[in-house]
Amino acid sequence: WSPHGMNAKGGSNKHAEDELSHGPFDCFRNDPDLWDKLRSNPTTRQHCADEGYQQTIEKLRHVKTQAETKDYMHDPRILQTMAVLQGWGLSVESSDLGKAEWLGQMPKRDAVQMPNLERAAIHKTIEDAKAGGNAKFKEGEYTDALACWLRAFHLHETHGQELDQQTRSTLHSNAAFALIKLKRPEEALGECKKALMTTPEGADVSKIHFR
Repeated sequence: WSPHGMNAKGGSNKHAEDELSHGPFDCFRNDPDLWDKLRSNPTTRQHCADEGYQQTIEKLRHVKTQAETKDYMHDPRILQTMAVLQGWGLSVESSDLGKAEWLGQMPKRDAVQMPNLERAAIHKTIEDAKAGGNAKFKEGEYTDALACWLRAFHLHETHGQELDQQTRSTLHSNAAFALIKLKRPEEALGECKKALMTTPEGADVSKIHFR
């Protein structure tokens, strides 16, 4: 006899491992190509740029027992991902994701998702990305506008395109305005702070403070 019915050789732990290895979440574990599979499938690719989704997948890759997976069983994206990895389909609507967010069953999604980033990838220069974002903003496409402005930063950081202080500040300020439109005030405040930090000395910052 041993406490809680565990034998001296740790039989309960072995049972938990066996349970997990035959459970529905086993598809996330021990697969070095998991992210390649998720990015190559159009159903799961749409989620792959989202930080909350990335973190959840990484947690599921390292769970030890079935009990650890209970917090993720109501996230529609995770259920859809399981379906893809196991070879069957599961349709998830935007309303399903919104409801799960509201109920606290999944992390709040990033404002910009993979489809937005893919549309913004047509811009090959910082000025083009900035102008594209401005055009999308005027059309009321605020997430696509944000993606275009993120594209401008990406072109600077990974392709070495020059990004002067004034343009950097303007991009952050524009992003703040878009985030306000999307009712994401905390993120908007963060962009305003970045805009103020990067504004050239002597420049007018009244618009930033207003936002």
